[in-house]
Amino acid sequence: MTECDAVNFQTNETARRFMTYMGIKNPPQLDAYTEARFDTGERELSIGHYPISIDTQDIKRKASGKLVSAAAQEIAEKLTAPIKFTNFERADYSKGIEPRLLAYERLLQNHPEYAGQTQIVIGAEPTRNDIEEYRHYAERIREIAARINEHKEWYHNGNPPVILVYKQLPHADLIKLLPDTICTVTPYRDGMNLVSKEFVAAQDPNKSGVLILSSGAGSAAELTMGGEGAVVYDPDGRKLNSAGTGWVNPRTPDEGTEYIYRAMIEAIQMPQSERNRRCARMQAHLDTHDIGLWSRKHAELLGNLARNNEPDMRIGPDFEPGLRPS
Repeated sequence: MTECDAVNFQTNETARRFMTYMGIKNPPQLDAYTEARFDTGERELSIGHYPISIDTQDIKRKASGKLVSAAAQEIAEKLTAPIKFTNFERADYSKGIEPRLLAYERLLQNHPEYAGQTQIVIGAEPTRNDIEEYRHYAERIREIAARINEHKEWYHNGNPPVILVYKQLPHADLIKLLPDTICTVTPYRDGMNLVSKEFVAAQDPNKSGVLILSSGAGSAAELTMGGEGAVVYDPDGRKLNSAGTGWVNPRTPDEGTEYIYRAMIEAIQMPQSERNRRCARMQAHLDTHDIGLWSRKHAELLGNLARNNEPDMRIGPDFEPGLRPS
């Protein structure tokens, strides 16, 4: 990577971690679409924080369209409870699907008033079936879902509380199924998790859903909005504060279960006016921080590198070439 002219990362955290690995003492905090440059001894390297985004207008069009696949139509016909939890992903342990399902089970066990009033969609698309650990993880997901679905008192109009989706749906259908739901994005550690931004863009401003985010999601720092955006939690296990400005980082199934369970309760009990207000703040941010801005900022950076412009920030005295953390 040091042979590149520029290396950009989705988050400030990962950019700073790379700087530390490169031997930079006290790496600077980077705002979105800024970079630090330093001399490696052989060349000048730019390290940037460039969070990728989405085409918000395209997402809004898809959200107002019609379902195009029979599989999505079948899901929509089953997903009729007043309270809906959604997300669609691969059956990958990094996504935190197991603690999410366990949290949902705990919700139904501890709050009988929600029995028959909630459903959860779990995207369990098979992945890496040649690896035993992935197969076992997918099996655990199916087992937990089956256990929950054994409770007939938790069904809504004859439909099971857990709906497993084993196949990839058209992107337009995924977007269409997101409005007015509670989207649960709970990875241990992941990339940007663009589904979180797509969820926000897909919401009706007058009837918005709620976004639950783990700090392992790359978009978490961007969508916290000072406690007025997504519902987020603390990585160290501290209790959720009343403003919902903590961070959740489910490191074990049991820890993740408790954090996500609390998030689900907060999301369910959140008044519609607050849902709309939080979503409006996030939508306003994404309308300006979209894929167009990401593209333009990259083009500007490439132009600056080509012209050998003076760097915005130079790391000099604290850099020791060849130094690596022990």
